[in-house]
Amino acid sequence: MLRSFIAGEYAPVVDSKGQDTVFELTNTGAIDNVKIRRADQQHILTVLMNLGTVETAGNALAEMGCPFPYPKPVPLIKYLVSFAPDDALVLDFFSGSATTAHAVMQLNAEDAGTRRHIAVQWPEKVAPGTKAATAGFDTIDQLGRMRIQASAEQIQNQSNATIDYGFRLFRLEKPSEKTLDQLQAFDPNEDGVMFAGDFVSKFASHGTPGDQVALSTWLVQDGFGLTPEVNDVGLDDYKLKVCEDSAYVIESGLDSDDVMALVAKLEAGELDLKRLVVFGYSVPFSVMHELKQNLTSLRSGQTVSVIERY
Repeated sequence: MLRSFIAGEYAPVVDSKGQDTVFELTNTGAIDNVKIRRADQQHILTVLMNLGTVETAGNALAEMGCPFPYPKPVPLIKYLVSFAPDDALVLDFFSGSATTAHAVMQLNAEDAGTRRHIAVQWPEKVAPGTKAATAGFDTIDQLGRMRIQASAEQIQNQSNATIDYGFRLFRLEKPSEKTLDQLQAFDPNEDGVMFAGDFVSKFASHGTPGDQVALSTWLVQDGFGLTPEVNDVGLDDYKLKVCEDSAYVIESGLDSDDVMALVAKLEAGELDLKRLVVFGYSVPFSVMHELKQNLTSLRSGQTVSVIERY
């Protein structure tokens, strides 16, 4: 190109991208190529203005009692979220101080949207000696949860908007080795084992009962997501957990009378199930046998698959 530029008596030459180019001699003696901008050429503005700063965002968080270094400004995230539909599900895989959750609630309060958010954060320890540590926070996710609660209260007080300010907390954890060993060594034929071995409670986590942990895990595994509608359906004495066409038996207590009540509801059309998921350690062998035998031969011709999980 340089040779063409010289041969053409220093007239602009066109590069491989169709841009006019000239060459100039710099102060250091180097030869530099310079692109000539056409009169009709336009550039997209890439600098966002008046959308807050890290400093103002940090001060606002400190006033909430949730000090965090270098948080993203709420106006910036709110602006970016506004490009999505007003019923969008906004996912933030690096939630940090939960600015995205705050921005989603703020935007919903302003335009009556129904956006939802999923905030994912590793339970990373806050650095010792930091303002967050001094404020009593042990992990970043703990601070983020407090920020969601504080910002929800703030938005509600300022706007009086009737939006969803709540959230659910899910933790991804592995059962302890001790629990796994106990489950593996379980013998359903052992005398008194159904009364001595409460295996559901072993899955309790951070104050959440074991049955809720197991149910939430299985609902996600079965494709129902994190927030499906789950109803209690009374049998004889046992309450069955039902989500759409699936039912779950997790806690112990299901007996022959409950099996007959379940069969009656299915044959009467009061329940429309395709499958029954059972925590095998909670149901005696004889009751499990009744379930499988009765649910595969309903008089209505309907078949309900019994799925055992351990």
